[in-house]
Amino acid sequence: MTLLIGMLPFLTMICGVGAIISMMTAPGQLVDVDELLVDEKPVSMPSQGLLANLQSRVAIWLDDAELSLLPRSVLIGALLIPAWFGICGYIFALPISWTLGLTVLPPLIAGVALAFRRRQRMNLFREQLPEAVSLLARSTHAGLSIEQAVMVAEETLTGRIGREFRICRQQLQIGSSLGNAFLAMASRTRNPDVSFLAVILLVHREAGGKLAETLERLSAVLQEKLTMRRQLLAATSAGRFATKILVPFGPGLFILMSIIQPEHTGKFFSSQLGWTVFCAGLVLELLGIVTVVSLTQED
Repeated sequence: MTLLIGMLPFLTMICGVGAIISMMTAPGQLVDVDELLVDEKPVSMPSQGLLANLQSRVAIWLDDAELSLLPRSVLIGALLIPAWFGICGYIFALPISWTLGLTVLPPLIAGVALAFRRRQRMNLFREQLPEAVSLLARSTHAGLSIEQAVMVAEETLTGRIGREFRICRQQLQIGSSLGNAFLAMASRTRNPDVSFLAVILLVHREAGGKLAETLERLSAVLQEKLTMRRQLLAATSAGRFATKILVPFGPGLFILMSIIQPEHTGKFFSSQLGWTVFCAGLVLELLGIVTVVSLTQED
């Protein structure tokens, strides 16, 4: 078992080199988020290989987090950086617990930071959406067409939602219909509220009606939904804060003991029983994290 852990960084390095070669030689089938600009209908991810699908998922996450990084670079870094730390720990004969920590912690911290930034940006988009719908309602009520209202929203709004309205305006300029442009926005943002807006615009285009009043009612509904969500977050803030403290408590205590008393934690890696207990604790910790995250979802 000790030999296997010692070989883990080298195996990771080999996988990283293999990933680099496959990424350099693979055909360009990666779904680029910016290509959705010219699509009239929501785009479904085509059937690809495992590596291409993984790159597409990473590209979507990076786009949601508004990070200008290449998904291939992120995947390569996620493989090579832990391998580099692991090899350094192996070369300098660090304790196995330190080698494992240097191998696992960097991608884990980077993943948590990416998920946190992505949630922040998506929450900001959700909070700005009622204001955007209200702006469309006021613009159409003032006599502007819905296409002109989209241009006003593009110039007024900032952040991700401003960029999405700019994409809608560009789609309209190349001949896309208004409803399909907003359906594409709903597909990019994966926000059901944008789908409601797209349906309203499609119905108005087909049947007519008072668009300004409908948009005002939709804005009021979205604002009420946002208020209820804030109340829910406030009511559950204590439990979620306790969860954030308890989840890293076990791994943090183990790392602290590895630094203060390395001979105690070293016993985990000197016997078969210690490895069994360590692996069981790791599996239970992961199951606990998955359970807690599923129970504390905001949506």
